[in-house]
Amino acid sequence: MKIRYNIVKGSYQLSRLAIVLSKEAQVRLNWFDYYQNHQHNARLTCRHFGISPQTFYRWQKRYDPHHRKTLKTRSCRPKRVRQPTYTLAQIEAVRKVRE
Repeated sequence: MKIRYNIVKGSYQLSRLAIVLSKEAQVRLNWFDYYQNHQHNARLTCRHFGISPQTFYRWQKRYDPHHRKTLKTRSCRPKRVRQPTYTLAQIEAVRKVRE
């Protein structure tokens, strides 16, 4: 006799899609839930949560309902940083001049 478990096909892939959101991301998700439930009134949402419209609209541009990762904060660090163009000999020359 063979025992089979009642596991829905594809449920493992769905469980992997569950994303754990930070507190800030959950707050932003609450903004958009409130926005959806109140006739898409952005100003009412801003007054209710005490945020500026500029902040709300910035996150609204970024938000994708199918991908909750879009509610996470991004790094403020520049993607590209200029590399120094001077050599060690030049550094030593400047140091001697300053002394």
